[in-house]
Amino acid sequence: MDGATLSMPDTPANQTSYPQPGSQRPGLGFPQVRMVALLSLAVGAVLDVALGPHKGKHTGETALFRQLHHLLHDGDVLLADRYFCGYFHLALVLCHAWIDGWDGLLAPPT
Repeated sequence: MDGATLSMPDTPANQTSYPQPGSQRPGLGFPQVRMVALLSLAVGAVLDVALGPHKGKHTGETALFRQLHHLLHDGDVLLADRYFCGYFHLALVLCHAWIDGWDGLLAPPT
């Protein structure tokens, strides 16, 4: 899993959904979109992506990851950079594994 910020074509629809950064003068820049992708290292394929504006509430890479965590399955190995190493993200992934079934590493609830 990894995230990136990409430039979009300068269309009215993109300007509305993905505004350009405030550091650019109006009409002189390109809209930017933030993307988080879940990749399969086994086959080299993009499994899914989550998109959002480059700034604003609930648009960071960690927020976008929450749209993708349900795609993880028992036995999957999640490789992510240190941006995703917080307790919340580890708990989110472990909770998902717990709900979907544990693999012997997690104890069942008591």
